[in-house]
Amino acid sequence: MQLDIEARKKGIGGSDIAVIVGLNKYKTSVELWMEKTGRAAPQRENNKMHWGHLLEDVVAREYARQTGLEVLDGVNLVDGIRRGNTDRMVPDARKILEIKTAGHFAAAEWGEPGTDEIPDAYLCQVQWYLGLLNPDEYVSADVPVLIGGQDYRVYHVERNDELIGQLIEAGERWWRDYVVADRAPEADGTVEDARARLSLFPRDNGQILQSTAEIDDIAHQLARARAQLKAAEEVEESLSARLKAVIGDAAGIAGPDWSATWKLSKGASKTDWKAVASELNAPAELIAAHTRQASGSRRFLPKFNFDVSAE
Repeated sequence: MQLDIEARKKGIGGSDIAVIVGLNKYKTSVELWMEKTGRAAPQRENNKMHWGHLLEDVVAREYARQTGLEVLDGVNLVDGIRRGNTDRMVPDARKILEIKTAGHFAAAEWGEPGTDEIPDAYLCQVQWYLGLLNPDEYVSADVPVLIGGQDYRVYHVERNDELIGQLIEAGERWWRDYVVADRAPEADGTVEDARARLSLFPRDNGQILQSTAEIDDIAHQLARARAQLKAAEEVEESLSARLKAVIGDAAGIAGPDWSATWKLSKGASKTDWKAVASELNAPAELIAAHTRQASGSRRFLPKFNFDVSAE
């Protein structure tokens, strides 16, 4: 059972809480904030999500077969801004099921079957759901996972009210400080966070800001990084040219533990449709009607008036 997009925007779901506490490696806090405030569309279903949804019922049936327990459909849960939708319910065992699928390379993120050694993001998710349920009725979660399409495992997570309380506090504070206040979360210094923020500023307002000592230090670091990159590119270009000179008109060269090829790539063709239209004497009005103006993008052009080598 899936919450619709509008419902997701009105509160914090199980997958959201891991982002808020910094335990989701696929989404940053500012990206989540942009989704909740309507500045960005929620993530579209990708292939991994698509197959995960298709295989959910398969994994649920296997869990029921192996345990002999009755497995019921999941439920939507709402308590203020706290939202959730469980995959399945096992009321006779006072459990919820959170069903997962994973690729071969993700196997290392899962511990011994039967333990609660699951990825931190999923641990937050199941505790968030348990926090939305009556503690006398649901005391734990089972997490069946199908890894690589054939490695079936089941993990068990006991309800942890202390952790649930911490997650609720963090979630409510995040919602109040950023969504209600309509203020972007503080930058965390990661590349992913910085890239996510770029979409917040599609155009400039013409203002030139005054820097601070902290920002001056960032600019000097950038200048040194660019100088080092340029020097490395010059070395790379020189060494590549020397190898190309050795290869000459051959297709490549190979050593005991390396190789390099220098082959002619397949040419590409591109049609100049504007020229074609002109040759066919198409009216200028017709050409104009089918011409679209692409929006410009902001260019970042730093200028450094100091000697980087002297630093």
